[in-house]
Amino acid sequence: MQKEHSGIRSFAVESKKKKQVPTGDPEDVRRLARFAPYLNFLEFKLEMNHRIFKESKVAATLALLNTPGFYFPADIAERAARLVAKWEDEDWSEPEDQPVAQQQAPAPAPAVDGPASNNSNNANEEAPAVQIRVPSARDPLFGTNGIMHGVISTRNGAGRRVYMLNPRLPHQSSKEFGHNGLSVGQWFPMRLVALHHGAHGASQAGIYGNQKSGAFSIVAGNSTYHAFDQDQGDVLYYSAPRAHENKDPNRLASPASSGSLALRASHSSRRPVRVLRSAGGGSSSDNDWLPRCGLRYDGLYRVDAVREKKNASGGLYEQFKLVRLGANVNGDENLQEIARSSPSAAQAAAYRNLMDCG
Repeated sequence: MQKEHSGIRSFAVESKKKKQVPTGDPEDVRRLARFAPYLNFLEFKLEMNHRIFKESKVAATLALLNTPGFYFPADIAERAARLVAKWEDEDWSEPEDQPVAQQQAPAPAPAVDGPASNNSNNANEEAPAVQIRVPSARDPLFGTNGIMHGVISTRNGAGRRVYMLNPRLPHQSSKEFGHNGLSVGQWFPMRLVALHHGAHGASQAGIYGNQKSGAFSIVAGNSTYHAFDQDQGDVLYYSAPRAHENKDPNRLASPASSGSLALRASHSSRRPVRVLRSAGGGSSSDNDWLPRCGLRYDGLYRVDAVREKKNASGGLYEQFKLVRLGANVNGDENLQEIARSSPSAAQAAAYRNLMDCG
């Protein structure tokens, strides 16, 4: 990544000197030809995490493409701005809720639709691009009325199906307290769709928020913590991240995770938290409140209490008691009716169709 960033900075300096997009020098053309494949890598291949975001300074580098005084092709600059906005909305600058595997970010991968060489002898060769078919508005799965609206499907270099936010559609910010335009009982087939609709802003972490203003949303369900949590429907006991790791019987793990700090802030502020329940990987569960597939928005809860418990190793961890707010806030339907009816039979069938797509 650092090599690519060095090329972007060099191109920016040259563009400032020439006061236009520099294309007269073969070296500038070579750098320009690398921008599209690198953005493809960042958008479609890289699994962003907090360590990569911080150490690579990728957002600051891409911001150069839209800094006054520097000149880059309009389409490249637009893609860069869209990526930076997406990462900012996902709060990758905040400490991560879960440990990040200490591994080096992979080098940019070739385009999905075929091999690409970084050592082309033709400086004017058009930069290869990932060919993404934007779905029709009438597509039964990805169209306006489909369960996957807001998301694009493609295949990576290994032939595996991957999903990403549709760059042509604006997505609702998840950094809002309250319902954020959602209907209680609204169902989503996967996290990315929930992110598109502003239900939950993290693609992996179960808690989305910050330690100053509190948690915007949480996802409960089949996960590492299902043995720790207690789900009683209108009352949910939600365990702090890394609850299973601490071995100290006298003090909580330090430093506290950003997720714990966010829920503590919610407890202090009394601001409501959106609660989504997830079927996880679709495995069987004795929790009748979970949807049979996908994720479901179950309304607003308030963090009513914080208590300390001990895990199997005798180590302390925090558990948060969330209580669902009344019908005047969450609508007339009770949670039992919502759990029975969402997802609908049609949504579940569409989900099965999606999984069968391979």
